[in-house]
Amino acid sequence: MITKVKNLRQSLEFGSNFEHDPSTTTGLSFGYEAGAVHNSGKLETFAAGTITVANGTQIVYIDVEPGTAVLASEATVTSLRYIPLYEVTASGGTITTVTDLRGLLTASLGSSTGTAPT
Repeated sequence: MITKVKNLRQSLEFGSNFEHDPSTTTGLSFGYEAGAVHNSGKLETFAAGTITVANGTQIVYIDVEPGTAVLASEATVTSLRYIPLYEVTASGGTITTVTDLRGLLTASLGSSTGTAPT
C-alpha cells in the first residue's frame, strides 16, 4: 500500500493532478485526468473523466468537492468545500477558452487550517 501511494504522489507531482485532457475534450465535453486532494488528513482520489459545460458566453467553473465529485457550475463557488480547477467558456457548441485555476489542492473540512501534502 505504501508503494501505491508513493507512486500516485510521484505521478501527481508534475502537474497531472486534474490536468485538462485535450484527447477527451470534444464539443461541450471537458476532459480531465485523474487527481487527488487531501481531505481532513486523508488522500482522496478521483478518476479521470469528462463533464459537460453549458454553451454560451457565461463562464463555467469546474471544481472538485472533496467527498463528492468533480462539478461544473455557472456561478462562482461560495462554499469553502469546493476546490477550483478551471474556468471554461463555450460558444457555437465547442469549448473556446480554458483557464487553469489549480493551486494547492488541499481541503480541510470542519477545520480552519489546511493540511499541506508532504
